[in-house]
Amino acid sequence: MIVFSITTLGMMVLKTNGFPGAASSLVVVCWAVIGNGWEKDQMDASNKRLKMIWNLAEPFLFPLIGASVCFIEIRPIVLALSMLCVFISICVRMTINFFTAQAASFSIDEQIFTCGLWAGKGSVQAALSTTTMELVHQYHLQHTESDEYSRIVFACMVSAIMLAGPFAAAWVSIFGHRGEESPSHHGGRDSPLDRANLDKL
Repeated sequence: MIVFSITTLGMMVLKTNGFPGAASSLVVVCWAVIGNGWEKDQMDASNKRLKMIWNLAEPFLFPLIGASVCFIEIRPIVLALSMLCVFISICVRMTINFFTAQAASFSIDEQIFTCGLWAGKGSVQAALSTTTMELVHQYHLQHTESDEYSRIVFACMVSAIMLAGPFAAAWVSIFGHRGEESPSHHGGRDSPLDRANLDKL
């Protein structure tokens, strides 16, 4: 909780002073450094507390993003390009996930299941989706080229949340039983997929 409080305070200070990107990076880097230095028992206990905090905060995060979306203000070409960008990014992510699972010596069923499982991660997009538009308003750049770019980025982020999540959920429902029933040399029921945290979708 001390680390969480310090990183939260650091994020608030940096965002208040106009460094939203640095604020997010601070939290990620701090937890990565600390997490790699802790024992497994300490990490498990910390994960449980952070998961509880996330479960309390998540219901407020996505409705705020959804309420800020106005499709009338987004040009159709921007929306189409953002969806194309999301489609390409999902394909790239699935390809990387597949070969990563292959390098970890997963079975073919586990590789197929894993490559789609992590395609729906949208936490970063949810956290940063409005950052570009906030910067435009902060520096009074409305009706400029920067304003147009911010709308494109925002549309991409929202499209990623709206498309990638349901896609990953459908992938799990279709291929999940294959990953669970696949015999694994990692120890049968104690395979990495048996420990996969599906609620992160």
